[in-house]
Amino acid sequence: MKEILAGNMDNFIKQNGINSVKTHETKDGKYQVWELEDSELEKLCQTNDDDYKDSDWWRSAEGSNQGNVHRRFKINNHYIRAWDGESRIEMEEENKTLPMDDRFTTAREYGSLQEYLCEEIGASQPRNVCALCVDLANQNGISMAKLFKKFYK
Repeated sequence: MKEILAGNMDNFIKQNGINSVKTHETKDGKYQVWELEDSELEKLCQTNDDDYKDSDWWRSAEGSNQGNVHRRFKINNHYIRAWDGESRIEMEEENKTLPMDDRFTTAREYGSLQEYLCEEIGASQPRNVCALCVDLANQNGISMAKLFKKFYK
């Protein structure tokens, strides 16, 4: 089974006979997580771009280019292993002679998954968000649906 990240795909999936299950939709309606077999993903990939409405979108990914998660973050009041952003890494390098507890000026804490991705990593485009979320979910041993249920506000 594959998971895709999408938005407003209910009617499109139904009209095109894509056999899938929506496993999560954020309260604000911005993101949906759909689960489908490889053959159904292939059918979705073969659909015509002209059939999509302006608000219909989806992305799939195998993962990101961030490497292994290496730090503990608190996101939406839950802990998860995730990546430090470039500015935090640069700050650590600049302050590497200081004791570990004094190297950072901000805590590894965010109110939501979206806030973490945007502010810490610098990702907001659906393609990048999808790749990062697939990787975060895999490396933390959870589904993308659970990632959004637990860490998206």
